[in-house]
Amino acid sequence: MQKTEFVFVEVPSAQGCLGKNMGTELFPAHLRAFLQKTYPKNKISCAEVIRSDFDSTSKNIEFCAFSNFSKKSALPFFIGGDHSITFPIISAYSKTNKKNKKKTGLIVFDAHVDCTSDFLAPSHEDIMRSIAKENLIRPENILILGVRKIYDVEKKFLKNDKIGKKIKIVRTSEINNSKKPKKSEILLLDFIKNLDSVYVSIDIDVFDPKIAPGTGYLVKNGLFEKQFFILLNIILKSKKVSGFDLVEVNPKKDIKNKTFLLSKKIIKRILC
Repeated sequence: MQKTEFVFVEVPSAQGCLGKNMGTELFPAHLRAFLQKTYPKNKISCAEVIRSDFDSTSKNIEFCAFSNFSKKSALPFFIGGDHSITFPIISAYSKTNKKNKKKTGLIVFDAHVDCTSDFLAPSHEDIMRSIAKENLIRPENILILGVRKIYDVEKKFLKNDKIGKKIKIVRTSEINNSKKPKKSEILLLDFIKNLDSVYVSIDIDVFDPKIAPGTGYLVKNGLFEKQFFILLNIILKSKKVSGFDLVEVNPKKDIKNKTFLLSKKIIKRILC
């Protein structure tokens, strides 16, 4: 990585899950003891969450993210929370990099494309659509890896909308295709090489439910560790990452601590 120091930012909000995956707000506290023990030199901060006010919470997350992106001393790693937290984080990331005139990109690991119809405040179901339409990241600089579920309204947006059809998508079946094991890796390398900076968002439901059952939207035939870490290693070796988030881990729905253990493994690999 281009920076050796990280700051963990807890974002304990499930306000954007539309009531469908309550429990993700518990993950930051669930993970805290591990972070404090394993990475005692790394600062842990927390974005202010106002339980009854989604809009104010989003503004607080953006303010917190902007503060962290503006600092050059540490790389922010945001711990969610549901996936809606990524929208205010990317808003802050965009503002920081436009000031520096950097060509930015967004890499998302997700079983879903999160491109349903726009909500007044972006939820976990439409954050990618909102990010692209508001040009926080140019749509051609958005790459979603591990997709397995696309709803009809999303298919229409991705196929026919002038913005939506620019978003790059790689399905899990393409990544897992043993006949073309390098295709997704080459695509990822080509995507990154044209950018100055990338932000990486990891929705835990990109993984197969057999190894990550602790989330709200389980989709079969997901990524396993080998495929995920091959792609993650390519991203890390680029030395262009400006931040990470890990979202949609729900301790209430975990089985035998599988999802929690996988989350720790992801963090360890990124910080190694």
